Amino acid sequence: MDSTRLDALKTIFSSRIPYCSGTCHVPVEHLTPFYSHGEDESASRVNLSNATAVQLESLSRACQPATFGLNNENMLDETYRKAGKLDLGNFSTPFDPTHAGIVDHIRNELLVGDQKLELELYKLNVYEKDGFFKRHQDTPRSERMFGSLVVIFPTGHEGGELIFRHDGDEFRLNHPSAMSHYEVAPVRSGYRVTLTYNLYFGSPGTDQSIPMALPNISPQEKPFEASLVELINCPDVLPQGGYLGFGLQYQYPVTPKQKLCTLKPFLKGSDAVLASACNRLSLSWDIKVLYVAAKQWSTTKHYVLIGKIPDYKHMLEDDDIIETLEKGGGVEVNIAGSSTAPAARSRTDSGPPPTDLLAIMNMNGTTKITTRYVAYGNEPQISHMYGHLCLVVRLDSAANREKF
Repeated sequence: MDSTRLDALKTIFSSRIPYCSGTCHVPVEHLTPFYSHGEDESASRVNLSNATAVQLESLSRACQPATFGLNNENMLDETYRKAGKLDLGNFSTPFDPTHAGIVDHIRNELLVGDQKLELELYKLNVYEKDGFFKRHQDTPRSERMFGSLVVIFPTGHEGGELIFRHDGDEFRLNHPSAMSHYEVAPVRSGYRVTLTYNLYFGSPGTDQSIPMALPNISPQEKPFEASLVELINCPDVLPQGGYLGFGLQYQYPVTPKQKLCTLKPFLKGSDAVLASACNRLSLSWDIKVLYVAAKQWSTTKHYVLIGKIPDYKHMLEDDDIIETLEKGGGVEVNIAGSSTAPAARSRTDSGPPPTDLLAIMNMNGTTKITTRYVAYGNEPQISHMYGHLCLVVRLDSAANREKF
């Protein structure tokens, strides 16, 4: 098989920039939040288009120290984050991202197809001199959350750039953006005032989300679709049939026993582009976790695709983890063309032979799954198997599959 086909597909798949940014013109009256001074129940307002240092200092003093999420807990550590915050009950703002045109920009740049968008105002933050926020990753508040919107008001300050990192690349911005891995560089002078919104995919069947007038086709989608068609039409690609595998490029919250098909409406960025292209081509695709595990009394790696997060804490002594995964709907696969794939072998059990899987993108995707189970050797012990979320496309044999 010509490797240039695979390289072209990989390049297009990984070329989508995972953020958008810009500036917008806003009426002055929309830049004037009201805020509470705390226990004395008095309130003030400040025009952030021309606020004085005294007014911004007053706003900063009204804030509480900003926390950050770690392992599902709120942490306060000013060596990691030094900033002030106002929670929703302590401020109000006339600023409207929809009226400002930000929602349309996000929708056009980040969403795919007919995905809907919901915004949730989260906090007002103030970073004064020497304020910062080290590299971190936002904690999703539901499976529908896909990012954050940070609106930076035009207050005088130096420093405080947003620094995003994705797949080894770094982006520095000082205006609104949406992403997950980021940090705030130290503020060298002045006050940096921001609003943060949580971004969610719209709930199916509700009218609370902001709909699109027309389905949005990403500029990346058509060339990706053309390269995918060329690959599928090649008779040397999975001649006996099997799976095309794409390690998911973004992280997704998953829970034990969750059916992974529930993630389909909430794919992000290039993952969503891939899913949309598969839908347009009427391909059979699904979200799976690819586990790497070993059979009893063996150190040979085996790969199993399964469509849910299993819970095997109560395995019996005679149970084999590979066979247990298969009984739960898993499919053993050979990673075609991979130097780490197990050599062809004769099976001693009654299960079907492994199915070929051609990895287009690195199958060690961003979301790592760890599953514990009881392994029996000389004595019982807790063991682990590791997997990653991936999108797989099921193909018939070259002789039987539909040509495009």
